Amino acid sequence: MLLNLLRYFKKHHILSFNVLLNYTGPLESEFSTLAPTKFFRLKREVVRKLLKILKINFFVQEIKNKRLLKYYKNANFDLIYSNTIVNGDVLNVLSKLNIPIITHVHELDSSIDYYGHENWKNVKKCSKHFIAASHAVADSLERKRGVDRHLIDVVHSFISASPEHSSIKRRQENRRHLNISSRAFVVCGSGRCCVQKGTDLFVRLAKVVLEKKREGDIFFVWVGRRPTGEGLQAELDAFIDRNHLGKNVLWVGEVDNPFDYFSGADAFVSVSREDSFPLVCLEAASFGKPVLCFSGAGGMPEFVEDDAGYVVPYLDVELMAEKIVELVSNTKKLNQLGECARVKVHKYYKTCAGAAKIMEVIHRVVGGGGGL
Repeated sequence: MLLNLLRYFKKHHILSFNVLLNYTGPLESEFSTLAPTKFFRLKREVVRKLLKILKINFFVQEIKNKRLLKYYKNANFDLIYSNTIVNGDVLNVLSKLNIPIITHVHELDSSIDYYGHENWKNVKKCSKHFIAASHAVADSLERKRGVDRHLIDVVHSFISASPEHSSIKRRQENRRHLNISSRAFVVCGSGRCCVQKGTDLFVRLAKVVLEKKREGDIFFVWVGRRPTGEGLQAELDAFIDRNHLGKNVLWVGEVDNPFDYFSGADAFVSVSREDSFPLVCLEAASFGKPVLCFSGAGGMPEFVEDDAGYVVPYLDVELMAEKIVELVSNTKKLNQLGECARVKVHKYYKTCAGAAKIMEVIHRVVGGGGGL
C-alpha cells in the first residue's frame, strides 16, 4: 500500500520524499526507483550477523544512526511518515530531528504485543499523530494503548486499480490451470498460512460446506506462502487427509499474479482471527466477489456491512458455511453482493481517495499548506 501511495504522490507531483527502509526486501528496487532510498540497518544480513558475533554491532549501528541524522537534518524535511508500528527504534533515533512524526497503524493487538512493550513505548512517545487503517484499529489504540482519540484519524486502507486483463480473460485459464471446471463454485482465501490468518479455519470451513452441499463441485483455493516442515502445515495436511478434502482444497502458494486467482473465484473469505483491514479482501471485491468475514476480528466488517457479503459472529465457521451454501444456490444474490462490493471499492477504496485523506492529515499536522 505504501508503494502505491508513493507512486501516486510522485505521478501527481503532490510532494517530494525520500524513503528509509528498516531492512532490505523484495520491493527494495521498486522503492528506489521512486526516490532516494536509504536503510536504517546495515544492508547485508551476513554483515549484521558477523558484527553481532564480534559484539560490535551496537557501535556500528550508532555510527550509522549519526550519519542518517546528519543526512536528514541537512535535507530539511517537514515530516516523518512511518507506515507501521514496527519502527519503534527507528523513530527513537529520528525523533532527534525534531520533525513531526505520523505513524500509520495497520496492526491490531497481537501484532503490537508481538513486537514488544519497548517498541510500542517508543512509537507512542515519538509520534505526534496517528492514522488508523480502520475504526477497529482506532478503537484499539484508544482503549488498549491509551492514545488520545483526538490524535487519531481513520483512513481505511486502499488499493490501486486492479488489472483489467485479469477480470474475465484469464478466469478460464486460471481454472484450467487448477483443473477446476467452469461450472464449479470456487471459494478463495489468501495470506500467510498461520493461526492469525485462520488457515486452519479455512480447511474446517471447507469440510463443513462440503458436508452441507454434497452435490455440485465446490473448491477452496488458498493463495499465499505455505509454512514448511512440521507444525501448522502438517496439521492442515493431516486434517485434509483425514476428511478426504484433498480434491477440493488447493494450495496455490506465493505467486506474482494473485489477481488471477481472485478473479477466478466466486466468493472470497477472510477467516482471520485478527486483521486490521486486509487488502486482499478489497482486491477480490474489486473483481465483483462478495466477501465473508468474522465480526470482532478487525476492520473488514466496516467494508462488508450488509450489502457486500456477509459478516458472521466471531469464528462461527458453521454460519459462514451456511452463507456460502446459500451463495452456491442463489446466483442472483451472489451477483448482487459482488457488484455492490465492486462498486464500493472503486468509489471509496482506491489510492486517489486514500491519498487525499492522508494529505489532509499531513497538512493539518505540519501546519499549513505550501510545498512539502
